[in-house]
Amino acid sequence: MGKKYEIDSENEVLTDLQLGVTGEYESIGGTDEQIQLKYTTLEYFQQLKEEGRIISVHFTGLRGSVLFAVYGDLELNYSLSSQYFGRVDREHSLSVLDRDYQLTVREVMFPEKKVILQATSQTSMNRKKALAIINEKLLEKEPIYLRGQIISLQYNSGKNKPGNAVYVNIEGLGILGIIPISRWSTGYTGEGFFQEIIRKHVGSMVNFMVTGKTWLPDGRRAFVLSRRGYLEKVGYNPWNIVSKTLRVKSTVIVRIVEDGKSEGSMFGAIDGIGDLNMLCYPADESGLKLQDMHVGKYYYGYIQKLDVEKKFMRVRLTALAKQGNELQEVKNDVQEECVNNGDE
Repeated sequence: MGKKYEIDSENEVLTDLQLGVTGEYESIGGTDEQIQLKYTTLEYFQQLKEEGRIISVHFTGLRGSVLFAVYGDLELNYSLSSQYFGRVDREHSLSVLDRDYQLTVREVMFPEKKVILQATSQTSMNRKKALAIINEKLLEKEPIYLRGQIISLQYNSGKNKPGNAVYVNIEGLGILGIIPISRWSTGYTGEGFFQEIIRKHVGSMVNFMVTGKTWLPDGRRAFVLSRRGYLEKVGYNPWNIVSKTLRVKSTVIVRIVEDGKSEGSMFGAIDGIGDLNMLCYPADESGLKLQDMHVGKYYYGYIQKLDVEKKFMRVRLTALAKQGNELQEVKNDVQEECVNNGDE
């Protein structure tokens, strides 16, 4: 099975669902068979169907939202529509393919030489239970804390700007949730910074509080989620770290994450303090110009203004930080070397 990454690995995991087993990002109680395609026949799959046995399948390709595995003229199909809510784009196809699936046989199509697979009955039963629990708690206006797998950025966004929300597969049960950028963190989150995080963490686990329901522009129903609500519940606030460690005139190394909203400004982040963005401007005495500033680069600077209560920090940048950029170049070299070695 593919690795399961955690967005908030340093924080406590909260979940209000006690269902015995979780959804498809976990193994469902082991499997009876590990599919070996070179030994399979349609008769074999018919037997698996009749016995209701759970099998583990690693697929080899993706068409739209349908996973497939082929051996000779035999094809296995599994639709992801209930888990991924539509077509899976190319950017996220690797996270979908790089894992095993625990499934049962729904239909064996002898003339077409095709086998249709489906999620286990346990997963379907847990989905119904989960929906009942979530809806009941929302009706009673009780907070409910869950977790889920990041699917993709939301581009057909209606009221929101494209890319300013993320789709989530709640508890791996094919229940659609959406986290708007405004509910991602306890402080301000820049658009570019948010989109960078999501693209890097497709398939990762994220914790959140369920706050309500909404209709999506394409007519689907989804639960509205808040990672900020989860962070507040577990007591994580990056500004508490800032208040203990940083002061006005403190020297910091800042990584530029995106262009700012006002002319001459950019947003920056400090490595080691998650969910924290601050406004950055070139210092007048530095000689730096806006065209010298590049997203992803590290710069020395000093804190010009800091207001923890208002969650605001302004940093004046003084010079390119050799340490941070050398570190970044080393990381890039290592990644390139790994890619090259993998191609040999």
